[in-house]
Amino acid sequence: MPNALCGRQQPVMRNYSTLVLSSSSGTAKCLSTSSIRCFGALQHLRLQSIEFPKLRFMRNDGDNRPQPETQFNLLLRTSPWLQVLILRGSASGFKARLSNLFAHCQFKCLRELRLDISRTSANLEAYACLLEETPTLEVLEGNMGWGRALQPGSLPNLRRIAVYMGFYSTVEGVVTLFLDESLAPRRLEEFSCAVLTADVVDILRRGLHADTLRKLSVLFFESLSVLVDVVRLFPRLTWLSVPSREYMNDYHSATIKPIHLGQWGEVLVNLAELKTFYGVCLLRDPSSSWSTLNNDERAQELLEALPALRWTDHWDLKPEARRIALGRGSDGRATWKVEELLNYDGLDLRWAGDW
Repeated sequence: MPNALCGRQQPVMRNYSTLVLSSSSGTAKCLSTSSIRCFGALQHLRLQSIEFPKLRFMRNDGDNRPQPETQFNLLLRTSPWLQVLILRGSASGFKARLSNLFAHCQFKCLRELRLDISRTSANLEAYACLLEETPTLEVLEGNMGWGRALQPGSLPNLRRIAVYMGFYSTVEGVVTLFLDESLAPRRLEEFSCAVLTADVVDILRRGLHADTLRKLSVLFFESLSVLVDVVRLFPRLTWLSVPSREYMNDYHSATIKPIHLGQWGEVLVNLAELKTFYGVCLLRDPSSSWSTLNNDERAQELLEALPALRWTDHWDLKPEARRIALGRGSDGRATWKVEELLNYDGLDLRWAGDW
């Protein structure tokens, strides 16, 4: 692959549909201006683990070496069929100017956009403009919102949104998407990292279709009653997650008041199709005062109330490490077991499709 990128097999490169650029990859030293122009069929581009001030993966064929942003912009402008664009940086995000990266780019086929970039005011505005000009987007994920309300009619095909930036999600334009009456109610399938207050619930009630939302990941909820209101709005949820806590004593940053284990029934009873529920320990550690038999009984009660439920949090509340899998034995009785999750490259595998 690196030799091809250096120009020895450029005709073959015209058929490449996927390109991954990483600081640990040979492509980090080989991609040249002439080879960039050969990626006319590129559909998937993923840039990961590189900060732009240190970026050296693109070189010029002449004596004058252009800035990395200029080279990356060239790659984007010469990839008219791009469908998936993933930019992943270090913990501090890419030190890049979006206005330079996306200058004169037209993404007529882009379906997925996943960004981890520096949250500057200039980038917020450039991001907003990009979204307004890319109506084909279906999946939007990143570490920031877009600073303002988008023009009416923006993102008409959006199905999934995940914005990992805490409380900023309510003030940087994300929720305002659902106020666009020209597209209401939106047929959203996934809403992740939601900050739920009574006001936000009212917006969701007006802006989202009740029957299409399947996956809801909650970062903060104002109260249990607000959470109950939300699941009643979207009764066809198959995935629901809240911050992993022991909610009687460690509820801070997730909600305002403690929640008794039994109170979670007020939420779950509304979700007949729920397959996955993370954030609350519904079974207990058998080595504690709670017996294994008690967990058997709890599993039976859970499946009687929620026959579709298959996964929930392990009692150690370390969601990246393990979970509880529920099922039924040959006699029809509920069964449960601990599943170990092998974390791959920082990815929480609980999110890999159990909905």
